[in-house]
Amino acid sequence: MDGRSLNFHCRGCQLRFVAVPTRSEEMPEREFLPTAYFANCRDCGAEAEQAAWEVNLAKAWTRATGPRTDGGKAASAANLKGHPTPEEARITRFNAMKHGVFAETAQYFPARPGQYPHCDGCEHFNAGCDVRPARGHKNPPGCLKRTELFMDFTIAFDTRDPKMLGRYQARLQALVWQMTNDMILTILKDGVSLRTPEWALDKEGTVRLATYVDDYGDTRTIQKVEAHPLLKLIIEFMNRNGMTLPDSGMTMKVKDEQETISGFLTDDKQATDSANDFRARQTAALEKLGTLIQRSQQRASRDPVLLEHEALENDDGQPKP
Repeated sequence: MDGRSLNFHCRGCQLRFVAVPTRSEEMPEREFLPTAYFANCRDCGAEAEQAAWEVNLAKAWTRATGPRTDGGKAASAANLKGHPTPEEARITRFNAMKHGVFAETAQYFPARPGQYPHCDGCEHFNAGCDVRPARGHKNPPGCLKRTELFMDFTIAFDTRDPKMLGRYQARLQALVWQMTNDMILTILKDGVSLRTPEWALDKEGTVRLATYVDDYGDTRTIQKVEAHPLLKLIIEFMNRNGMTLPDSGMTMKVKDEQETISGFLTDDKQATDSANDFRARQTAALEKLGTLIQRSQQRASRDPVLLEHEALENDDGQPKP
């Protein structure tokens, strides 16, 4: 053993750690790595084997010789043509920004597993974000969920590609609709109007309810009737976000306007068809006009009266003496 640190995996407590091997064992049947290494687990003290992924990596390195012939080397070099693709360039950009965005995320959202509202149901919580420094796990520099959000928005603004934010917009709209539905259900449960008794303070500072005696002699409390406070919020929210019936085209006025526009389009089509027919008839008439003129000239050349008149005239059109 040369004192080099290796990766180990304890099968008992499932701890993964890096340490210098404390024992080795020869394994000649394993040609790619003829020596097996062991180390004592820092957590439970049991002897742990070298991590399987590191052993398999040594096996892959042994078999990965690469191309040896000139043809193979040329084919390998040809595989690089057309790369990086736009998607590969985006991934490279994503990885290049990782440390910077991690730093910015850690400033506002440092790694605090289980302490953020979005930790419930987060896919990263049980896959690397559950910090256990005592077991050799490293604390990520920032919240992985927020870091992903930071990266997506950063890349979208760098590339000016709004499609990358589509899933966030869809999620936001779904949450908005759900919140609006919850507000409507709350109003239906509480009632559209809220009644509260009117009261006042007397000189001694005692609260006195405002009452009156009705026509039957019963004492009644004066009630202040107000619209449910959520009504105004829902109406303003729906108007600003295009969630009303006119915005959805579901009112009679919008329907009538659409039918009117459709009628205009139909009339325009009919007018276009009529104009096309007129142009076709005019073209046919012009074609016939040339034939009519030619026939008229032929008849005029055979007219005996015209021939006699032309015989009595000079070349300048004057009568012969």
